[in-house]
Amino acid sequence: MLKDNIYQIFSVVSNARLKEIEKNSSKIKAFNQIKKEISLPFDNDFFGKISRNDFNLKKAKNTFLIDSQKLNHSLFWFVNANAIDKIALE
Repeated sequence: MLKDNIYQIFSVVSNARLKEIEKNSSKIKAFNQIKKEISLPFDNDFFGKISRNDFNLKKAKNTFLIDSQKLNHSLFWFVNANAIDKIALE
């Protein structure tokens, strides 16, 4: 669940607004079109290499539409619920 987590692919916290997810999705698509690597906030060596190709992006979007899958992925990702979480995520 930690590998290829939909929130990791979009590089957002699990309680992110749809607007933020769409914004990062558009960025990723733009970088994919020009064949460049994109670096987003949750990219680091601990989680390993994140494959954000068109196929994985589409798969993550489809998974995001299924509430039970969204819940499963959110259980294994970060949440920004209060000021302490915000400090910890920075």
